[in-house]
Amino acid sequence: MIPWEKQGSAAWVACPGCAKWFPVDPQLLAERRVELVCPGCAQSFFSTDTAFVASSALSKAT
Repeated sequence: MIPWEKQGSAAWVACPGCAKWFPVDPQLLAERRVELVCPGCAQSFFSTDTAFVASSALSKAT
């Protein structure tokens, strides 16, 4: 486990700009269109613009 890694119900998204993965609350992703900001490159993008979302809890939030 990475020391800063959020455990539990975190969803993970990949930035379309730099491909860095970062945790996001699944309830945010349950919204149709929420703006996210990559902590790696500071690119802002909408949740609908990411090609990769990983979460077992995402289906529970919707």
